[in-house]
Amino acid sequence: RDAELFERAIRCFSNALEEFGQESSPLEWAATQYNLGTANQSLGRLLEATQPLNIAVDAYTNALLVWTREKSPQDWMYTMHQLGASLHTFGKLLKGNRQFQKSVVAYKNALAALDADDYALELTATHNNRAVTLQHLGESEENPDRLKEAITSYEKALTVSMEQQLPI
Repeated sequence: RDAELFERAIRCFSNALEEFGQESSPLEWAATQYNLGTANQSLGRLLEATQPLNIAVDAYTNALLVWTREKSPQDWMYTMHQLGASLHTFGKLLKGNRQFQKSVVAYKNALAALDADDYALELTATHNNRAVTLQHLGESEENPDRLKEAITSYEKALTVSMEQQLPI
């Protein structure tokens, strides 16, 4: 909860990107982009500021250039989840339905790579986070179909949690 520490981390990751190129060190570059996204996402939430969230979205999107679903499914899934979280927070600050819509898509993409046996907690969290985003979108649009979709996603999160006996 220290903005200065997040800003220092952001500077460090930005400096690392001067050393790791997408072409020369693709895996290190993608990991650094992911970490840059996470630091900016945290700073944006802490300060309730859109600029770091916008940078986080760009950084996660950059990481996805290397971490594809086919080549790096786990990294891709985690990045999609974090992209969804950043877009959701961004949408709340902007009161923007477009960001919420993008967040729903990112979460849906992450769900495509998850199964209850290997990723029960992540599956539960992604369904839950998607539901929250759909709820905000449905309320903003005054769209009962979005709210029904949110309820379905909440129910899926609960089902996975109960079936896998997660201590949530």
